[in-house]
Amino acid sequence: MTRYANAFRLIGIGLSVWTLAVAGCGLALGFWTLVLCRMLVGVGEASFVALASPFIGVPLSLTGVLIKLPYQ
Repeated sequence: MTRYANAFRLIGIGLSVWTLAVAGCGLALGFWTLVLCRMLVGVGEASFVALASPFIGVPLSLTGVLIKLPYQ
């Protein structure tokens, strides 16, 4: 999917889905509403697992030594 769309945009969409789903969980009036919102929470979390992990290792060089980070 990231070949066709910007990964940061997809992460933003996933974050929006997750945020709205968590709010929906808090406002759920019944069991099935809560189940639906919990499923959407899983969809939002899956976007982070699938898309954010390649960005975590970006500051590392090939030897595993940290490259200069902004807060150092």
